[in-house]
Amino acid sequence: MDIARFKELTRRVLEVTDSLGLHREAVSLPLELDPEGGSVRLAAPGRLEVIGPEEGDLDDFIAVLPDMLSALDLGAVPRAD
Repeated sequence: MDIARFKELTRRVLEVTDSLGLHREAVSLPLELDPEGGSVRLAAPGRLEVIGPEEGDLDDFIAVLPDMLSALDLGAVPRAD
């Protein structure tokens, strides 16, 4: 894994989730990236898991991330204070 890519992914994902008011501790970014292009899912109750793309332009993933998140029921995910 490219640590610089993971750091950039983390920073940009948190910008998106921050803009939605989600609590940072409720957002999980696994170290293993997705060879299929990235995904999001509700993990344990109150937890959101964002798996970034292993390859490709991060801009493309970040551009569709808000739509991916809006397709989920985020009601149980804690909000930032």
